[in-house]
Amino acid sequence: MELVTVEVKLPKEIYDKASEILAKQGLTMEDALILFFEETVRLGRIPFEYTEEDLEEVRRWEKMMNDDLCDV
Repeated sequence: MELVTVEVKLPKEIYDKASEILAKQGLTMEDALILFFEETVRLGRIPFEYTEEDLEEVRRWEKMMNDDLCDV
């Protein structure tokens, strides 16, 4: 099986909180991402409901992260 590397930029606060929750369930961030992608493929869609506001928030995070990288 060919593998690819995926780089994800997240706000540290989200990463830290998610890592803590996942660790309590015996999962790493990589485990959780693999589960997410497998379920997305199985269902043929994102495996949870989301709103336009959710998408806007994600886009704000992405812009913030990209802006921070440009400032470095």
